[in-house]
Amino acid sequence: MHHVGGPGATIKMALEKALEDSSRRFLELASDQTSPSQKVAKGELLHRLAEGMEALPEDQRTAIELRQLAGYTVNEVAEAMGRSPASVAGLLRRGLKALRHHFSAPTSDG
Repeated sequence: MHHVGGPGATIKMALEKALEDSSRRFLELASDQTSPSQKVAKGELLHRLAEGMEALPEDQRTAIELRQLAGYTVNEVAEAMGRSPASVAGLLRRGLKALRHHFSAPTSDG
């Protein structure tokens, strides 16, 4: 598939679409509530997830957004990021490990 602007433009378009899709899914998760207490709990969880994602190095965050939020395969993530599938697998592994650590750490508000 050839896009105007070359491979850099293709990667940029893929990343923009993935981020747009992940933002939409994030908002859908936040709005899918059945009770006020569930809304608060889910809001807190989404806030912690956003904090954890923000703390990741950019390449790990991008790999996770494309794979987990946009639904790309590892090979598609690799192509979009201009990396090998093994490199992307490493980014995903380290990024998810950091997120697990973020969620296991105590929150600042108790």
